[in-house]
Amino acid sequence: MSKLPGNSGPSRMRPHSESQFVELQAKVLRWTIDDITASNLFAKKVRYIPKEFSSIKEYLQVFRAPLLEEVRAQLHQALDKSISMQRSDHVVKVTIQKVVKPKKGPGEVQSDKKIITFHLPTNLGVKTSDLLLFCSAKPRWDAVRECVVTSDSMFVLACASSVKEDSPVVSAIVYVQDGSPILTKLEVSSVWHVVVPGVGLTPAGRIWNAISVPFASEKELQKSVTHTILRIHPQVRSTEVIHSQTREGANTLQCVEDYSNHRGLNDSQRDVLKSVLAALLPEDAKPHVRLVQGPPGTGKTTMLASLISVLGCLRIRTLVSAPTNAAVVEISKRMMRFFDDDSMDEVDYYEFCSSTQAGSKRCFPILLSNVVLIGSKEKLQDAVDGTTLEWIFLRSRIDRLQEALCSSTGWKASVQSVMNFLTMAPELFESEDAEAQEYDEGSSNSGATGKKNRSSDKEKKKKKRLARNASFWSFARAFMVQLQDRMEETSVVLTDELPQCYMDMTTSNAITNATDLMVDLVDLMPVDPPLDATTWFSTTTTTDKLHDTFGNLTLSNGSSTDGKTAFLQAREALLKALQLGPGCSLFTTDHVPTSAQLEIECLKNATLVFCTVSGAGSPKMKGENFECAIIDEASQLVEAEATIVTRMKGLKQLILVGDHKQLPATVISKVAEKCGYRRSLFDRLQMLQHGCRHMLNTQYRMKPTISHFPNSQFYEGKVKDGSNVLSPTYGYSLHDAAAFGAYAFLDCRHGVEVAHQKSWKNPEEVEVVTTLVTALGKVCAARNIEKLSVGVISPYMMQVEALKQSLSRQVMHQALQVEVKTVDGFQGNERDVIIFSAVRANQSKNIGFVDDCRRLNVAITRGRYCVWIVGNAATLSGGGKTWKKLLADAKARKCYHALQA
Repeated sequence: MSKLPGNSGPSRMRPHSESQFVELQAKVLRWTIDDITASNLFAKKVRYIPKEFSSIKEYLQVFRAPLLEEVRAQLHQALDKSISMQRSDHVVKVTIQKVVKPKKGPGEVQSDKKIITFHLPTNLGVKTSDLLLFCSAKPRWDAVRECVVTSDSMFVLACASSVKEDSPVVSAIVYVQDGSPILTKLEVSSVWHVVVPGVGLTPAGRIWNAISVPFASEKELQKSVTHTILRIHPQVRSTEVIHSQTREGANTLQCVEDYSNHRGLNDSQRDVLKSVLAALLPEDAKPHVRLVQGPPGTGKTTMLASLISVLGCLRIRTLVSAPTNAAVVEISKRMMRFFDDDSMDEVDYYEFCSSTQAGSKRCFPILLSNVVLIGSKEKLQDAVDGTTLEWIFLRSRIDRLQEALCSSTGWKASVQSVMNFLTMAPELFESEDAEAQEYDEGSSNSGATGKKNRSSDKEKKKKKRLARNASFWSFARAFMVQLQDRMEETSVVLTDELPQCYMDMTTSNAITNATDLMVDLVDLMPVDPPLDATTWFSTTTTTDKLHDTFGNLTLSNGSSTDGKTAFLQAREALLKALQLGPGCSLFTTDHVPTSAQLEIECLKNATLVFCTVSGAGSPKMKGENFECAIIDEASQLVEAEATIVTRMKGLKQLILVGDHKQLPATVISKVAEKCGYRRSLFDRLQMLQHGCRHMLNTQYRMKPTISHFPNSQFYEGKVKDGSNVLSPTYGYSLHDAAAFGAYAFLDCRHGVEVAHQKSWKNPEEVEVVTTLVTALGKVCAARNIEKLSVGVISPYMMQVEALKQSLSRQVMHQALQVEVKTVDGFQGNERDVIIFSAVRANQSKNIGFVDDCRRLNVAITRGRYCVWIVGNAATLSGGGKTWKKLLADAKARKCYHALQA
């Protein structure tokens, strides 16, 4: 067994990343309240982000101003919601308890930094790096001017620097010049109103670090993925050239093809796997970027899970990331299906491992300890609890390992408890049963009167002896089962999840063998108590018999000896295994690795690491090297944030998986959006016709009548319908469920849009949608449909709320599973039936962001069997070209239906 690492070792935090965050923090905290609410603050500082860049300096610096502008816009929007609503969990009164002027930190040149300490209610959920606005008077919001009323009030922006769990004490950093009126007011015992907008600097800080730290040298830049994305050279715009492979590489690629066929992947999915591996296998492989476009329903997640499993088997260290926790959880769950099979030898990826031939790259089974999911406990706990993700979630793994390693609760304690019981069971029973025995004897003595019959006494003693024997055996069996469960639970955690640096194969085998012996021993205990039960735990076998135990006895299948002898031999074997085997001395001291030590080693041991893109920039990930990185939903990620991954050292291949025809990244600032900050790296490389591009071309989700328009309009007819959706039985339970068929535009001509708090709703469309959902319930009842998932989608939050309220008042059939969300909330999801409410209905034919063709694409491609669009045809067709084409297509295919008022 390897020695447990101590506390010494290099810090995981790079010094420059800390100083870069201080730089960003200082810039933001020096904003005045007028700066925060000024939409033109950075208007003259941002410039349009080009498609190609002449230098790395130009590339990194072009994102700085737009990032600051986006932080400002997010804070502005959050203050609007927090102050205008006057919620008690967003605006609270505090008293300053301490004001300290700290020493200058790394990268700091000015001395206006102060640290203030105060109390905040713990239920506000404030975390380190969250922004807070201190106001000398209760803040009021001017809805017309979209700013805080500033008369007779002072404002200070702060950043929480120290927040302890379950403690109200909070320290925060502010930047206030010495001698200023604000500093005079900001004194001990002064009372302030604090706005908690729920905006943190951590995500922006990680981006800022990635775009601010220069490359150490030109050589380092040349070896990085970043170098390949600055501009696209004409010679690589053609088809990808795959380097000639060695015999080992060729054999491995053949195995990948066989595995892809076994998994049922189509040609386009299989090509992705083979191309990725072909580019990674050569020793002299140069860093590059690969794009994989996954139109709706084309099996993107299936392809990804297969690719990740191959990378894991080949021990190619891979980072799997996405912009959101939801997307990371989805791909992690799909990956964990490989561990669901009861017989691990039959798991699908073992088919790939077993198919590798002599001369191909060596392949290993993926172990649980090779897979790690990283993220915030607060954000992931609900998604993780009660699922297979508990086994790979780093925080949960560390908790299990610390318990298993603890001398009082873990393996060491289990070993000691088993040894004590196997040698002292009768004594332990007597101690446990002493009080009950005293009570029984006292009761019998108090009831004795006169002379007793001797035969009667003997009978009673015999019965009592048998009862005691049975009681001991029941106690022993129950205790042994309890010890077995505890031993098995600890054994699984140690052998499956403990990093290899803590335990070698000999120790792992010893733990497993000892646990198996314990299971066999419990199996050898008969249910009915033997007459000499206590001797089963006190008699020892001879040395010769003990030798035979290790040489010949097959405990699981019984033996030629009687039950007691078999038990005794098994007992001696287990005792020897625990006393002399490596497993018993797994931890000879009471030292347990700290949480930080286990975190470092678990990460270092992992081949597959899952986290958000922002999470890849966390301190725990500093210094981690990956050969391959995958960003799922890459088209929803601003390019500035993608630099967190592209700048990782050792990266040979970056795989961007997404669809530029679906929703882009969410950007609050109009100034930042206009300068191109919203554009993703995926989008930019698509525009430049990047050479390494793939498109998944077979969809398995939508009935052909549903897929027809989005395929022709958004994908130039390049996406084929899979054999499953072409089958007449696909969605047959809903065949002719409605008079307007599987795909329809329902013209709600009488509907009128209503403005409400910067959003829109349409009461008439709410009524139509409610009628459709309740009608589906009747279909379920008539056709004995046991389960039907229905997604109700609308672009506007006010319409979503109105739909939720209306549907909640209905008595729904138990088969219906209805979910109401915005378009953004449904990307990546699918349902049996989708009902889309477009909302907009006006004479001026203004349809706002409903005109976004990417938003429309997402909305109408979520449904498997039915997609029904409810909207005002005149307004929509007059407001956008894509809607005009959709209406024309619907009418041509007789899918248009005018609703009566």
